[in-house]
Amino acid sequence: MIKLFIDTGNSSIKWRLQSGEYFCQSGRGQFADLSNYLEEYGDKLKDLNSVYISNVSTEDHSESLKRLFKTKFNIIPFFARVTRKAAGVTCGYTNVDDLGVDRWLAMIGATKKYGGNLLVVDAGTAITLDIINGELMHLGGFILPGLRVSSKSLVCNTSRIADFHFDDQINIPGNDTQSCVIGGALFSVISVINNLMSSYELRLVITGGDKQIIINQISEDFIAEENLVLDGLACIGVKFD
Repeated sequence: MIKLFIDTGNSSIKWRLQSGEYFCQSGRGQFADLSNYLEEYGDKLKDLNSVYISNVSTEDHSESLKRLFKTKFNIIPFFARVTRKAAGVTCGYTNVDDLGVDRWLAMIGATKKYGGNLLVVDAGTAITLDIINGELMHLGGFILPGLRVSSKSLVCNTSRIADFHFDDQINIPGNDTQSCVIGGALFSVISVINNLMSSYELRLVITGGDKQIIINQISEDFIAEENLVLDGLACIGVKFD
């Protein structure tokens, strides 16, 4: 049995192939890269029978993915959605439809591995922070601008700060404008993380494309995960086998 799990975010697509109980291949890129991957490995994917997708991008992306898998494999993908409860985790939102499915799946992926009393941080285009107690109840969370979005907003809205290349390696405290801007965005996030961890006595689980720059500066213990969204999708996939 071969399954494909896809995480369609705001800026990229990530995927992971599972054969039996083992993850055997993964990739990251844009829609064209996924399409090329499917074309290149088409013969090896002839036994593909399930596709699970998390999509926080546009509805057009969903339709494109549906057409892609219908055309190539005659498969209708399963699109994950937020429910009141899944895999033992209870959603804390009043209206579950308001919660991004990527946050929901990241929480499921984290609790599956590490249980409760977690602060789950996904550092991407936006930085999301979600609190899960010992009973696996989602208490709510926070959404902050991503480090690049926050830094870019200063470039776009001030006349004396020139555009710059975002670099994970910066001087702290900053000794140039680039380091000062990135450092300001970074430490606003770190201060929220530190405050939540001390207030709620949580363990930090962090994922997302910009996790490393946060990890480089954080003083708290942490668990770094490559892609909790895909981990959560795999948990959901087991339910529908």
